[in-house]
Amino acid sequence: MGRPRRDVCRNALCWTALIFCVLALGALPASPAQLGLPKLKIPKIGKQETQPPTPARAKKPQVPGPEITSITPDSAPPGGDGEIVVTGKNLIQGLTINVCGARTKLDVQSPERAVAHLEIGDQAEEGPCNATVVYGVGNNGEILPTADSSPELTQEHWLGYRISNSSPMPVGLGKFNLVPEEEMKLMAALDAKSEKFRRTEDRAKNDKNLQNLMEEAQKASKSGDLQKMMELAAQMQQTSAVQDVQQQTPEMLADSQRLVELQKQEKPGRLLLEAGAVKFVAGNATLFKEPASAVKQIAYLNAGDASKAVFRIAFSDGKSYGFRELPGSDMDRVKTRLGK
Repeated sequence: MGRPRRDVCRNALCWTALIFCVLALGALPASPAQLGLPKLKIPKIGKQETQPPTPARAKKPQVPGPEITSITPDSAPPGGDGEIVVTGKNLIQGLTINVCGARTKLDVQSPERAVAHLEIGDQAEEGPCNATVVYGVGNNGEILPTADSSPELTQEHWLGYRISNSSPMPVGLGKFNLVPEEEMKLMAALDAKSEKFRRTEDRAKNDKNLQNLMEEAQKASKSGDLQKMMELAAQMQQTSAVQDVQQQTPEMLADSQRLVELQKQEKPGRLLLEAGAVKFVAGNATLFKEPASAVKQIAYLNAGDASKAVFRIAFSDGKSYGFRELPGSDMDRVKTRLGK
């Protein structure tokens, strides 16, 4: 007899395996539990309810915590921007105070006295509000500045603060750079020169003689005629438009370099409205103070590139001051606050 064909053998093996599997499955227990396996939980599809994490509990201080007993001044206007003096107990360096929703860090001078700079939002509503001191507690129950502890404690020990338009605290008009007068004049001159330079460029673009020379120069460039290109360049330099551009360029470059040096002399500070007067404060120094009623005009210096974001406040006595806008402060807010 001949050898059986391979495909017949292969089919016989497949059928034998299939029958064995069916018989084996029929003998299996009806559930995984009968095999001693854990019961599987099939997750439900859809929105799952999750429990919020349990917040960390603040440790209990083992020593008396900081307290506020008074703040001077005891009120601030909407948009208030000024210094406050805080008196209290157990004050330590680095504490944060929250006054009417405005947070600021205390500069503690002693356990009973601290100073801080307070800035109240423009939208603060008149009326009483809370003043709170915020601190943390260390592992041994010691008092820590807020930044060095987690979680933090907010202790309300003094609730006598108010938002009031009659407060003696100044109203903040914005943070700006005070621009020197020499820089203001140079910016105005440079803006005028820039406009003249643009007119010269426009005239050059419309100069038919110059345009013809440029077209011939392009052809000479494509053909590689270097001698012709040099001759055409010499002719272009003789046109009045090119001579004007060459004459104006060095002067503008010199003015631009001088402007960069003057900008380094600008003084950053705060423009404030206090007791009917406009003043500019840089650090602890008041650089000028003028009656708000004497404000004659508030306007941008010019529309040119050199004086972009720079405006001037002019007073009726002839004095004027320039300011450069900084992020978060602009001229429109000053005009609104001063009724201009």
